[in-house]
Amino acid sequence: MDPDDIPDRRDGESITDYRKRLENILIATTIDPATGQIKLEYANDPETARYAEWAKAQHQKREVDAYMEQRSDPALPSNEREALDT
Repeated sequence: MDPDDIPDRRDGESITDYRKRLENILIATTIDPATGQIKLEYANDPETARYAEWAKAQHQKREVDAYMEQRSDPALPSNEREALDT
C-alpha cells in the first residue's frame, strides 16, 4: 500500500483495534479472495512481497481457524462434520 493509502487511526480507536483494521485492509488489498493467493502486482514487487507473504499467511490462518471452529462445534451433525472433512 502506498503510504498515502494507509488509513489514520480513528478518534477513540484503541491501538489494538487500529492494528486489526489495518491487518484486514492489508489482507484484502494483497490477497485474491477467489484463490487465496497473492495478487500479482504485490507478489512481483520486491518492496511489497514480504508484506504480501505475511498477508497470505494471516489469510490462511483465518481460514484454518474458521474451519476448526466450525468443525469443533458440538451441535454440528456428524454428516455435516464428515462433509467438512472431504
